[in-house]
Amino acid sequence: MKDLKVDDVIRDFFRNPEHFADMMNAILYGGQDVIKPDELQRMDTSEIFVGNYISRERRRDVIMLWKGKDSQAILALEAQDQVDFTMVSRTLLYDALTYNMQDKEYKSYKIMPVVSLVLFHGEGRWTAATSLVERMDIPESLKGMPNDWKMKIVDIKDLDYHLLKNEDNRNIVKTVNQIWRKEKEDFKGMEVSKTAARVIAILTERYDILEQVKGEEETMAMWSFWKDIEQEGKKKVKCKY
Repeated sequence: MKDLKVDDVIRDFFRNPEHFADMMNAILYGGQDVIKPDELQRMDTSEIFVGNYISRERRRDVIMLWKGKDSQAILALEAQDQVDFTMVSRTLLYDALTYNMQDKEYKSYKIMPVVSLVLFHGEGRWTAATSLVERMDIPESLKGMPNDWKMKIVDIKDLDYHLLKNEDNRNIVKTVNQIWRKEKEDFKGMEVSKTAARVIAILTERYDILEQVKGEEETMAMWSFWKDIEQEGKKKVKCKY
């Protein structure tokens, strides 16, 4: 595990158009099949985040160009495991640079909307600001004058897994919720793919799972995982970021 990059596991999973489209449809359209996988095109974040603006900052996890039947948009997904008060300003910077990229590359009067979602998968609830104004100490004389910007954040624990049609997505959301809630009885008879198991391990910091996906089996029994970590005192294995 020493070479494992946490961000890479999530990024690689959602760079799959089927995973990405299904998750976006669940969050944005209540599970309706609006965004099609074959309408998505991966965008290279290195072509967007250039210069010295965020040379030492983390870049977006996944960003896709959506060429729908009737419209086009740029869709972005960022996974976040910690409550971070800087997230709102950082996401604004990401969006601003993406709009700036359109100005430079497409040179068109009309630009595509950028829809950014932050998927919070940490324990507890998001308690930090979701808008710029929430972070400001505004004097009475300037009330209502600063431009505001709101961040779209989704807590994975609030997602209804029934809205997801992709089996890996559905199993990930269902399992993550059960792990945080310690509803281990629901794991009986449940198996997930190794691809889903890796993402579950990252999203819940249960790096024990990663040791169990090295075999030749195509799936992993979640109940056996729970029994193993109970015997080990539910000890988490540290992972090098």
